[in-house]
Amino acid sequence: MVRNDFRSTIIQLVISRIQSDYYNHKVKSNLHRKTAIYLRDHQLTYRYVLRAAVEHLSEAEYARGPSPHHWLIGNDVFEFILVLNDADIYVKFDVNDKATLFESFHNREKNLDDSWFRLTLS
Repeated sequence: MVRNDFRSTIIQLVISRIQSDYYNHKVKSNLHRKTAIYLRDHQLTYRYVLRAAVEHLSEAEYARGPSPHHWLIGNDVFEFILVLNDADIYVKFDVNDKATLFESFHNREKNLDDSWFRLTLS
């Protein structure tokens, strides 16, 4: 089992990487169906939710990862739970050596299990 302080450090580094990639225009989208529905239902744009996700990552309450991507070999998946406008939002990024993929942004649907850990990011 990985110690939470080590996992927290990894997550902090990944958040910095995602934010750097965003500000350097290196984040690509591979939005899942649930995200497309969420955007449509809330009349939001991809750019708006990407910016919101990146800007609020350092405030994430819970995180999970790295996990190997299901079909993109060499990519690590990082998931976050953000509280935005009193809603728990599930956010998923996938990171490799060259780029960051933004995959999910929608209301959290499942209960958090032991694979998630609470962050104490400042």
